[in-house]
Amino acid sequence: MSRVIYMDYAATTPVDPRVAHRMSGCLLVEGNFGNPASRSHVYGWRAEEAVEEARGQVAALLNADPREIVWTSGATESDNLAIKGVAAGSRRRHLVTSRIEHKAVIDTCRFLETQGFEVTWLNPGSDGRVSADAVAAVLRPDTLLVSLMHVNNETGVINDLAAIGAVCRSAGVLFHTDAAQSAGKVPIDVRTMPVDLISLSAHKM
Repeated sequence: MSRVIYMDYAATTPVDPRVAHRMSGCLLVEGNFGNPASRSHVYGWRAEEAVEEARGQVAALLNADPREIVWTSGATESDNLAIKGVAAGSRRRHLVTSRIEHKAVIDTCRFLETQGFEVTWLNPGSDGRVSADAVAAVLRPDTLLVSLMHVNNETGVINDLAAIGAVCRSAGVLFHTDAAQSAGKVPIDVRTMPVDLISLSAHKM
């Protein structure tokens, strides 16, 4: 069989052999297979240590506090948790996103429209990006959240999170970004970047 050149890394990536080796040690009875929530025996203790080590590694990637890292099944669940979690119980009923977001964000915002939220759907500029000025122009006193991706999964354009986040901060609006395409490829520092919620996915790295 001829060697295949795979060019769809924006959709998913093969697991790095080093990661596969570490993960294989968590699947078999001879390895670290325990439930990390089981605090009454050594198998659970070892599993918890492995989970917390991984949490620290993800935090280091973002310059975040490990306590800020929440595990989900992937970016779709992470997007849903971030957006719906912020919306739950809020008196502010206005959200801002764009028409070129990942389906996970679009579907979540469409669902919230059925729950009485109003969503402003921004169009990208001629360069494919959503500008901070475009965001600033649609913010309102009842705006709760802006959700815009960092790197677009189809075009590869990079939104200026620093500028967009600064606009949100000055208006007292939360800012969520889906960084599934950028994490591990573009530097992300949540200590200096004005982002409140960020979604990642391991299978893109």
